[in-house]
Amino acid sequence: RFGLSEAQAQAIVDTHTFFSLMVGVGGAALFHAFFPQWYFSAYPLIPVFFYLFGCFYIFMFEFVYRRMPDKMIIVYLIAKFLKMMLSILFLLVYGLFSTGTIVPCVSVFIGYYIIYLIFETHFFFHLEEKLQKKRKEALQNEK
Repeated sequence: RFGLSEAQAQAIVDTHTFFSLMVGVGGAALFHAFFPQWYFSAYPLIPVFFYLFGCFYIFMFEFVYRRMPDKMIIVYLIAKFLKMMLSILFLLVYGLFSTGTIVPCVSVFIGYYIIYLIFETHFFFHLEEKLQKKRKEALQNEK
């Protein structure tokens, strides 16, 4: 995976899982402690949405890296667009079926979106650094 050993690849998945659990449980605890009026029953769906999309990112980038490493940037952009569209769909569906105000859900969702945007960008940046290093080494070995 990503040109890494199985242990390193598993560490990426483990890091994502740990991060998601910490943000999800920490966010729920924060809301229960300081903003109980803003906690809503569908709250757990938000961290699950971002966790599943993060797993999709990991496995999609692994697939693309192995087969078309020169397409990583375009795949990253497509993935970001897909995430934005699915996020809008998530909020629209929640708004349609919610009996109360959607402001807490939208606010929490935006917070998660920003947190995961930072986390995923950090991940992709380091992955791209690794790709560039491998490309440079391959060019030097060809000479």
